[in-house]
Amino acid sequence: MIKKTDEIYQQLQQQLRDSAETQLEHGEPKKLLVATPNEILHELRVHQIELEMQNEELQRAQLALEESRDRYVDLYEFAPVGYLTLTVDGNIADINLTGSTLLGVERMKLIRRRFAQYVIPKHRDRWHRYFLMVKQQGCDKQSIDISLCRTNGTPLYAHIDCLHIEANDDLPVLRITITDITERKQAEDALQESKARLAAIVEGAELATWDWNIQTGDIFFNERWAAMRGYALHEFEPHITFWEQGIFPDDLARVQNTFTEHFDGHMPVFNAEYRVRTKLGAWIWIMACGKVIQRDTEGKPLRITGITMNITQRKQIEERLRIAAVAFETQAGIIVTDADKKIMCANQAFTGISGYTAQEVAEQTPFFLRSELYDDCFYQKLFDSLKHDGCWQGEIWDKRKNGELFPVWLTITAVRDNKDNITHYVGSFTDLTIQKQAEKVLLDARQQLETQVANTQEELERIKEDSLKINAALNVLLKHRETDKCDAQNALSREVEGTVLPFLKRLKGASTDRNQTRLITILETNLEQLVKFYGRDTSLSSVYQKLTPAEIQVASMVRQGLSTKLIATTLNLSAGTIGIHRKHIRKKLDLDSKEINLYSYLTSLLD
Repeated sequence: MIKKTDEIYQQLQQQLRDSAETQLEHGEPKKLLVATPNEILHELRVHQIELEMQNEELQRAQLALEESRDRYVDLYEFAPVGYLTLTVDGNIADINLTGSTLLGVERMKLIRRRFAQYVIPKHRDRWHRYFLMVKQQGCDKQSIDISLCRTNGTPLYAHIDCLHIEANDDLPVLRITITDITERKQAEDALQESKARLAAIVEGAELATWDWNIQTGDIFFNERWAAMRGYALHEFEPHITFWEQGIFPDDLARVQNTFTEHFDGHMPVFNAEYRVRTKLGAWIWIMACGKVIQRDTEGKPLRITGITMNITQRKQIEERLRIAAVAFETQAGIIVTDADKKIMCANQAFTGISGYTAQEVAEQTPFFLRSELYDDCFYQKLFDSLKHDGCWQGEIWDKRKNGELFPVWLTITAVRDNKDNITHYVGSFTDLTIQKQAEKVLLDARQQLETQVANTQEELERIKEDSLKINAALNVLLKHRETDKCDAQNALSREVEGTVLPFLKRLKGASTDRNQTRLITILETNLEQLVKFYGRDTSLSSVYQKLTPAEIQVASMVRQGLSTKLIATTLNLSAGTIGIHRKHIRKKLDLDSKEINLYSYLTSLLD
């Protein structure tokens, strides 16, 4: 560029010189022949002024060229990229200040040095192939990214643009620009490393990932997302409809509302916990997190990506913790200590029983509850048993905050880790004060009752003796009554059989009237029955004592006038079973004659 500027300046000077000579050769001889000296002098002054003006113009042009050259030099030397000129042999013919600074070598030491020696060894083969390609392809610009080595040992990641130049008189050269891309390369390497680390974290944490194109509804799922639900990627359509169909119906509206709030900018990220159905039909809990990464010019979301984690186990643990929290606040006092027996927490029941608050007992050992009723040997045996068996329980007396002694039923359990080391102790105790008071009342009542029982037994013995005497007298009276009853029955029987019945037989034999005969027969039968049942029990209760409960039930219904079929239906029995009961009842009541009606007999008895 500088050489071209000098040529233009020389051409301009030559043109001015040629113009002046032409005017002198063609115009002045004629004018000198007729001009006066004053005219000649005037003409010379005019030419002098013209030459001076032309000289000033040339000086201004030269200054402009020099300024342009200085600007070019500054641009060349201090450009943000390094400029090099290489010969066809690969030697450095020229290099700007930026280039030498990038390589960390003085400019004069770089001239006529092979550029390849500044390429790191593992990239030199690439550089040689690239250099040969540039020389062969002529004027087409070629680019390459390689690593150069500086004199201080630090690497230089460079982007190189190379152009093959064919000069008219000189040998062809290669123009090279070197752009420092170290920061970009390091950022790219860091980004790649970050991506690899993120991928390792996602893989190691077993995170499911998803990428949703909101406009089309298409979603990209990774294999972990599908495996979490028991699917392979090819077994379902990667679309938002499949995702929504797998959400628990009661959770779907809440998840959709959360998406809407995030899309509208009310939530910085999408975060929701909900249940989804697996391939086998089971329901699992998951947590999905995501964020919109692309919007259109109007702010409408176009794309959202996120991760999904299976939190079923966490949900189960939370549920157990909620149950444990409720169980912890029971009526029994509970304290939890570490392996050194320092109290970590206590429930409200402990405060109500002992009088100490949880803050007062924190970091203390439970020994402040000790009463003076037990020595150190007792507690040593207690903890030895606890370490050996893992649990100890029994009745013990403790001391409240106000100094009052009270009985408790104490259970201590040792908590062990997977290496069988004790990590915590859990103590649970129930205040037995009311129970002890109740026991005392019961013992006193028992003592009184035992005294009363003893007195009652003595009284009963006396009554028993008196009863035996009375029973003996009654037995004698009953025997006499039974004898009298039998005598009366025999006398009646002899009288009826010896006098009345023979008379009735003669009267029946002498009668020719059928109605009269029938009436005599009925009278005869009734007299026989009267003689047979004379002296028997006529009360209903005395008769029922001879029957079983089932027979009493049947007899009562017969006495009410119910038929066998209706009795069987009422008692949910068969008619045959009712018939058997009726047969047994007649036998136990000595109703052998079929002419005697069971209903009539039962209704004749007194209630």
